[in-house]
Amino acid sequence: MKFFTLPTEPKALRYKGSLNKFYTFFRLNGGVHRSVLSPYLPSLYLGIIRLLFGTYILTSFIVHFTHLVSQKPKFIQKQGWKLLGDIMIHCFIAQASYFLISGYHTIVLSIRQRRKTPTGAGLNACNPLAAWLKPLQLAHLMLQTTVMTFPLFCTIVYCYWTLPAQPKWAAEPWTRWSTITFYMLNSVLSYIELFLSASRPRPWSHLMVVISCLGLYLAFHSILVTATGGKVWIYTVLKFSLRMNEGWISAVRVFGLCALATGSFCVMQFFLWIKCRYLGGLNISSVKRVEELPLHNVAGHADCHQNP
Repeated sequence: MKFFTLPTEPKALRYKGSLNKFYTFFRLNGGVHRSVLSPYLPSLYLGIIRLLFGTYILTSFIVHFTHLVSQKPKFIQKQGWKLLGDIMIHCFIAQASYFLISGYHTIVLSIRQRRKTPTGAGLNACNPLAAWLKPLQLAHLMLQTTVMTFPLFCTIVYCYWTLPAQPKWAAEPWTRWSTITFYMLNSVLSYIELFLSASRPRPWSHLMVVISCLGLYLAFHSILVTATGGKVWIYTVLKFSLRMNEGWISAVRVFGLCALATGSFCVMQFFLWIKCRYLGGLNISSVKRVEELPLHNVAGHADCHQNP
């Protein structure tokens, strides 16, 4: 098992206790700080990249949704409103939320560190995420996990189920742009975040969050079909009342989706391990000297709590 052991954490991010007991039962050791740092880029650059990603994602969704619902044919309008129930669009909007929030955190951290005293200031004081309530910090770290897991899941599902039914998807510029942006670029942005951030491999307990999110979506889809009397659904293969989906076929499909989500999580873990083991992913280039503060100390130094 020594082969899988990662190098020692930098002193500034090293904490007592296990790293994988659900972030030491909400004490949230170094994961909170690693989410706003990069081993390769200064925090300011990482924050700008995240804000650009989040702005592009949110703008793309608004433009595409508005374009569809403003069309005269009711069928196209219906496709636009169906976007609000599409798990892939849910994942896309979650990416936008994560990139915008984490981009703000990272830029504020960079600004506060530039204003620090000559003796340095602790990460707990400079990191705005560390001032959040512990459950909110945990929710943010779980959001980061889903943002690095579900895009690959969605891309595979789309390419396997939906794309073969649209052989002319690349014929029109608008369709080509929307398909690449929503169902392929999402995975590219996810793995850019994976490699640029200083995040370690996630606690395996986060896999429960991934499966739970998938289960909630399947429940939502079933409720949508039932509430509309079978008139509205997002995926035909998930409309379990159809004869083609009855019995063991539905169970196999649900199991297959759970297996795919688990596989996507494992792929994410593998790349995080590669980054931390061989690519210097545990080093922090943007923090030269940081005081080691207790986990409960989020007040920190006054100079870092000035508004940016």
